Amino acid sequence: MGGSGGTFSRYKPSEIAQKVRDEERKIDNAEFETRLAGRFTDLLSRFNDRDAGRVRDRLEELTTSLGPEIAEKVDLVFGGSVAKHTYVDGLSDVDSILILNDTPLAERTPQKILERLAAALSGKLEKGSRLSVGSIAITVEYADGMTLQLLPGLRGEGHLKVPAWRRNEWSAINPEQFRAGLTKRNEECGGKVVPTIKLVKAINATLPEKVQLTGYHIESLAIAAFRGYDGPKTTVKMLPHFFERAADLVLRPMNDRTGQSVHVDEHLGPANSDLRKELGHVLQRISKRMTNATAAQSVEQWSALFGEG
Repeated sequence: MGGSGGTFSRYKPSEIAQKVRDEERKIDNAEFETRLAGRFTDLLSRFNDRDAGRVRDRLEELTTSLGPEIAEKVDLVFGGSVAKHTYVDGLSDVDSILILNDTPLAERTPQKILERLAAALSGKLEKGSRLSVGSIAITVEYADGMTLQLLPGLRGEGHLKVPAWRRNEWSAINPEQFRAGLTKRNEECGGKVVPTIKLVKAINATLPEKVQLTGYHIESLAIAAFRGYDGPKTTVKMLPHFFERAADLVLRPMNDRTGQSVHVDEHLGPANSDLRKELGHVLQRISKRMTNATAAQSVEQWSALFGEG
């Protein structure tokens, strides 16, 4: 019958040794990715540790306490903010848009409206809660650590107006269009786009202010970056993919899905402007740091990207 060399009989000893090393490397990589995924889960638990039912109950309580001030509300509720800010990073951080009933209020600036809503809510919050007014939103922080962010809105002729992202005036948007776009992309990627966005924002918050992306820009980049994505649907793989794609996407103006302006990033100037190139370099450096941290199988190097030693 002849001796049986098994599976490796047709390979040279050097080739067998290489295959063994490759198999060991696969095991090592799998173990590393499991540890890294656990680290991301820990981080996201800080960002997402919210009872969805309680969020909706509290949003209803806030709306009810404002009484006739509010005509309706649009709940977005993508999972809350990455951090407890007194401003809104992007639409996915907004829990609800409170649409005011008094149309003459459109003559007032957003800051005046925010102050009016804050005054109306004052004294009506749960014991131990704190309220703060940011540049475009109200943040309510509860004693148990839950944070809700509320954006005021006004109905116009065929559109909804909310505070503009970078100036004290009103801007028309289509939040339903944005929600539909982000929800669609999130579902296409197994529900991992929104958690990836939260991790991106946490890294973005560690950058110098000059090269920080706005939250809404990050959300728009994510919708574009994961269009047609066919890689593994895990944050471990999708986070590096975002930065690799964003480094290129940021070089060109992006259409604003909410209708708020022609481009979501018009403040960065035309395609390939100096500021866009600088941002592209920053995003590319982050992408390379992720590649190096993965090659070194170092969770610590990954943690450093989030500002954690």
